[in-house]
Formats: sequence, C-alpha cells, structure tokens
Amino acid sequence: MFDFEPTEYFVRELVLGQGATSQVKLIEYFDHKGRHRMGAGKIIYHPGPFASNCELEQFKENARTLEDEAAAYQKAWSPILSFVINPNIPKLIDFYLASSKNDLGIAAYLILEYIPGETIESLCAADYEERSELKVITRASQMAVTLSYLHESAKLVNGDIKPANFIVKPANAHKYEKEKVYLIDLGTAHKKGKAPGKVNMATPGYAAPERYPTSQSPGTCDELSDIYSLGVTMRFMLSGIEPRIDSWNQTTKEVAPRVSCELAEVIDKCCSLKRDDRYCSMTDVFSALNACSLTMKDYTKTGLGLAEDLCTPLDFEEVSRGLDGVLNLFTRINNKAQTFIRGMY
Repeated sequence: MFDFEPTEYFVRELVLGQGATSQVKLIEYFDHKGRHRMGAGKIIYHPGPFASNCELEQFKENARTLEDEAAAYQKAWSPILSFVINPNIPKLIDFYLASSKNDLGIAAYLILEYIPGETIESLCAADYEERSELKVITRASQMAVTLSYLHESAKLVNGDIKPANFIVKPANAHKYEKEKVYLIDLGTAHKKGKAPGKVNMATPGYAAPERYPTSQSPGTCDELSDIYSLGVTMRFMLSGIEPRIDSWNQTTKEVAPRVSCELAEVIDKCCSLKRDDRYCSMTDVFSALNACSLTMKDYTKTGLGLAEDLCTPLDFEEVSRGLDGVLNLFTRINNKAQTFIRGMY
C-alpha cells in the first residue's frame, strides 16, 4: 500500500491488470453515505527522485494521459441519454495526484467503478466454449451498442478496441441480471473529428491500417477505425488466436474455418482495408450482427437471461429517436414478457 494515499481510499495489493505505464489495483472506500464500495484504481507511480528532466516530463505526460482518460469517462456519462441507456462503461469515481509524506514519490490515480469478471481476452484464449458463434454474436452486439453510444452520444472515438479492453460481467440469476460486456479502457479516446495524437498507443494487429503514419498521411483514427478493430476483435473471439501485425489481408474463414458464412461476411466487411467498404456506423454493425443471430438455426440459451431474449432483435433505431422510441421499445418488451409468462402456465 502506498503511504501517501488519502484516508478515504485504500489501495489493496490485488493487481487487476497491468498496462504499459500503469498498474490497476483493487480500491476500497466508503461513499458519502458511509457505504463500503470497491473500485478499480489505475495508478502511475514514480518512487522519486527524478533522475533527469526527461524522466520528469515523461511522468507528467503519462499523468496528463491519465487525466485525459478521466475526462473521457466523465464525458461518456454526461449525455442525458445515459440515464435511459446504460452505456456499459465504468463510472468515474475520482482522479487525483498524491505525493509521499516520507520520500519523493509521486503517483497519479484514476479510480473507476469496479466491474467483476474476466476480459474477453482471457475468456476466449482459455475456453473453447466461450468461442461459440452465438456467444460471439451476443457479446459483439453489446460491444457495438456501447461503441455506437460512445460515437453518437458522447462524440468520442475509442482508438484502441481489443479483447483486453472488454470485461464480461457474468449473469446473476438471483438479481435478475443478464451477462454484460463492459468497455474498460478510454486511454486513447479522443473527440470525433480531432486528430488522436496517440498513434503510438495503437495496438499492433488490432489497429486499422490508416492509424499508421505514411509519407502521404500523418495517420488518422475515427469511427471507421473502431469498426475495423471491432472486426479483428471478433476474429479473436472466434479463434482465441492473436492477430499478426501483417494479417491485414487475412479473411475470417482463414482464422476460424467453422464460422458461418453470414458472420464471416459481417466481420470481413468490418475489416476491409478500404475504409469506404466498411460499415458506415456501429449501428449498422449491430444490425448486421442481429441479422446473423436471426439466421442461426440452432438457438440455445447462453445464460444471458430472459431480458436478452426479449430484446432480440433490439430496435436500435427506435432508441435513437429519443424518449418516445424508448417507451415504444419497452412496450414491445413488456408484451413479449406477458406472452412468455402466459406460455409457462
């Protein structure tokens, strides 16, 4: 435990994740009502003293990046639409800098809502059952909805979509909670229409070709770049195999030969090298995935709960029309639920 942490936060030794410049640890604290809470703390720490000005500037740059990520989380939860649709993004709890009382150490803390579960990366790499086509479609659909929310409501581009940046929170039958997929990293997020400024933070293999600078272009990242990365992520979800850096010309059938032609076509369209050949938006990706789920002949429940079944297909365009659209959607879900209940008796 660091000796300079504020009294309201307690950093535990449990390491939840490790990044290039930061470490994620379990945080315990009490909220304003005195209730015990847990969070995930992304921490950048330097023991001090700094050996050179270069080292000091590097720490400042890393701390600014963490502060930018905090601002992105805050922006993701600021739109009014977030009160209607849970964007499956952890809530921001706090961001602060703290110095040590006993030495020259300094740290930057980004504290987020704690999401229990495993990353898509660890699940799909270790368990063959987690790579079933139905689970991939269901989870990827949630990911597309979250990213559509990020693009259209929060006006942000993520810039680093990959399996390690999504956590699957298991279903909880006792609380009537379905399985949820959360986006847990906004470290490279930037405003739509603005240059990312963090091209070097793109993950090789998952980053779209246009992210890399050339003699003709300094490198760019927008919604279409996120669509490409989501397509590569879906390939990993089907195969459990990390993409090669030079795998831009691969097809989904080469990576996962047993995948259906319908899903392979959707993923290949996401991963097209030509930007104009990709889907225009995450909403279009969701619609295509939803169409794939409807064409599957062997439908089996995956522990996602009744609500997931009642919301399939989810009319995402209806939700985008505002409150009236949301109410219409809820009415249809309620009617389906009543039909389901009557069939049980």
